[in-house]
Amino acid sequence: MKEYKIVTPIKVGSVELKNRIVMSPMTRSRAIGNVPNELMAEYYKQRSGAGLIITEGTSPSPNGLGYARIPGIFSKQQVEGWKKITSAVHKSGGKIVVQLMHTGRISHPLNLPGGAQILAPSAVKAAGQIWTDSKKLQDFPVPKEMTAEDLLHTKAEYVAAAKNALDAGFDGVELHGANGYLLEQFLSPVSNIRKDNYGGSIENRSRFVIEVVSAVAEAIGKEKTGIRLSPYGVASDMPYYPEIDATYKYLSEQLNDLGIAYMHLVDHSAMGAPVVPMEIKKLIRNKFKNTIILAGGYDKERAETDIQSGLCDLVAFGRPFINNPDLVERLKNNWSLSQTLNMDLFYTADEKGYTDYPFYVAISNEKNKKVVVMATDGFEQSEFLEPINALKKVGIFVDVVSLKEGKITGWKETKWGDKFKVDKTIDNALSTDYDMLVLPGGVMNTDTLRTNESAIKFVADFFEQGKPIAAICHAGSLLIETGLLKGKKMTSYKSIKTDLINAGVNWVDEEVVVDDKLITSRSPKDLPAFCKKMINELKE
Repeated sequence: MKEYKIVTPIKVGSVELKNRIVMSPMTRSRAIGNVPNELMAEYYKQRSGAGLIITEGTSPSPNGLGYARIPGIFSKQQVEGWKKITSAVHKSGGKIVVQLMHTGRISHPLNLPGGAQILAPSAVKAAGQIWTDSKKLQDFPVPKEMTAEDLLHTKAEYVAAAKNALDAGFDGVELHGANGYLLEQFLSPVSNIRKDNYGGSIENRSRFVIEVVSAVAEAIGKEKTGIRLSPYGVASDMPYYPEIDATYKYLSEQLNDLGIAYMHLVDHSAMGAPVVPMEIKKLIRNKFKNTIILAGGYDKERAETDIQSGLCDLVAFGRPFINNPDLVERLKNNWSLSQTLNMDLFYTADEKGYTDYPFYVAISNEKNKKVVVMATDGFEQSEFLEPINALKKVGIFVDVVSLKEGKITGWKETKWGDKFKVDKTIDNALSTDYDMLVLPGGVMNTDTLRTNESAIKFVADFFEQGKPIAAICHAGSLLIETGLLKGKKMTSYKSIKTDLINAGVNWVDEEVVVDDKLITSRSPKDLPAFCKKMINELKE
């Protein structure tokens, strides 16, 4: 079997990494109020198989919070939030650095806290628009040109944020000098038209970047400091200029002299941006003697080729880590990568499209599992569809059985339509060996089901065999009324929950609405957690 260098350990600066696979920084917009949270901790923990995780862009200043719901690391509350994340990653055997991203002119006042201002090297407006939660897409405004005092204050903010990062438990800091944000805005003569020592020549346009890197390295240690750059990148209105090669030649020489841990180069050509010439990558590799990380559209084989050739030391993967939380194990074992990527959920605020992508091992263990969903006219469509879709998403075989032939009809029409195909009738399903029974809430709503002997036998068989039953909300009424709970009557939510558990039902929805002595409904927001319980039960 071929030996892959990409999965071997490496030391970057002062940090020992278990492999050379890096999780790229990716904005995901889950930091409500700009504060890292438990959901983010779970997200990064799931991906801690990476040799190194680089966090999403994190602002060192209130002035740098250009995007909606991105995190900061300038307040005590933010530092405490990050501690949960670094702790979760470290407990899972991972290493993590924070990417300090000041958005500069790529911002909008509606995304900033009170008193913050949009700063840039020059008062040059970026082309395009930016999302705001309150007014949706808005044009970029004209930024304020930074004064000498602004320059000093912003450098101090970077330093303070880097120190906060170590206090929060990070293994280091990456300065974001790419993708058209503040540091790159200084490098480009298009966005930087200053007439002082920070504009004009290559040396002057590089000055602020070098000063920030130098100050951070001095504050936390050069062995804990890295930088991300994007030569030839066009993101955030960064057009081509003739001095690109000379700019990055000079910059890489200066960064090499500072002795920082690594340079991280990103190439977005895989997503339609201009190709980054191989010559500039080789030039930077030649000028910078410490660790080089390359990123941009890599697969395992191309990553291995570039590491073996010496072009880079590590390779960063971005989007594959979104829908493959166990990407490292998949690459190590040649397991197939998930192709299901919910791009419309990249920047939403909840767990969907964030922490709900399945692990390969879970899929493998469940592929031979069979689940049956009982349905009849009158079911609640969300209670019916969401469990089915969640099970099928991880490769579990699902049969829909009904009391009659043909199709079943929902209460109301949805985007899926109001008719659903039945795989089998109850009588036909009796001979199939299923691993779990799912009872959507609506199955209790027809007298036919309550008196159908085949349906009662079907449920009874699951009890007798000790197999799990997933009873959603008031589906538990069916179990009581058919006599399967030994004649017990529903008196309250607490007692029915106890009755169901005592009768052998593994679990019911945790959060329901109780109306007097009947369970009348349950919030749809609880269904995702319910579906996870189903899948976890099947893994055992």
